[in-house]
Amino acid sequence: MKTGDTTRRTLIVYDILRSLSDSAHILSMNDILDELDLRGLSADRRTVYSAIHALQETGYDIRYTRSPRQGYWLEHTFSPAEALILSDAVRSSPALSPERTEILLEKLLNGLSDYQKEELQNTYAASVKTDNEDVLNNIGLIQTAIAQSRTIRFRYYDLTPDRRHAYRRCGAFYTLDPYAIVSSGGRFYCAAYSRDHSSFSPYRIDKMEHLELTEDRFHPLPFRTDDWLRSSFNMYTGEPRTITCDFDNDLASIVFDRFGTDIIISEVTDTHFRASIRTALTPTLISWILQFPGRITVIHPDDLKEELLRIAETLVSTYRKDSHEQKRKD
Repeated sequence: MKTGDTTRRTLIVYDILRSLSDSAHILSMNDILDELDLRGLSADRRTVYSAIHALQETGYDIRYTRSPRQGYWLEHTFSPAEALILSDAVRSSPALSPERTEILLEKLLNGLSDYQKEELQNTYAASVKTDNEDVLNNIGLIQTAIAQSRTIRFRYYDLTPDRRHAYRRCGAFYTLDPYAIVSSGGRFYCAAYSRDHSSFSPYRIDKMEHLELTEDRFHPLPFRTDDWLRSSFNMYTGEPRTITCDFDNDLASIVFDRFGTDIIISEVTDTHFRASIRTALTPTLISWILQFPGRITVIHPDDLKEELLRIAETLVSTYRKDSHEQKRKD
């Protein structure tokens, strides 16, 4: 038998096991022989045994079982549950365009059996997609820059109401030292250090344009991603503060999900609990608190209470004015 024939037969045996077997779908020796015959290849038990052994020696996790039926199956890279979580993350990520989403999902599906693919294709995650195809390229460049301690340059923009790019700094390039890539709210951010301002700030990677690595290398400063994240809230940075609030008891899971289970709880009653949280006082923190009117009461600090009061007075003034004008029209 020619070496080429043996190699081809081994690869096809692998493809049969990859596509038609998993822990719930066992292939007997006769099943494999029949499938080879359908693909126009003649084989006997000995050659199939040799092919499976060669694949196992190469590192493929091919298993043999006698129950519930006797035969072989391939332990795939991901379990159906793991594949579901990964596919959900891919579909939900706003950092990926629809085209890139389909490419990644196809790669993920190729690692499953046909039966697992059917299960996975019955799931769906609603998402908002970006049209920025440079996101993955930007992430790759930033990873290289971090590994090599190289400075990056890019233009940074915001979207106008008509969806045009409004460049910050009048379109001038940012030149920063990258330290980490973090994910928050389905977006990817680069934690970067500005030598001009001597501070770290987050930059949304999907809003970077013309990103490039420079030849300038930097000596990394002490930086711990976890510590830096504690000084931010949804990628808005600020000086960490201790914030004390009374929360309705039914908000416990939400508070723990947001701030972790190691927050300090100083009081628990039948209706509420008092917790002290170490975080930055940022616009997104205030927005988060305002999601729960009457269910969160800020105890400390005073400037946070004053800011919430100012927002409340502005809302009352705005909508009271609208109400008076509507009454005059009526």
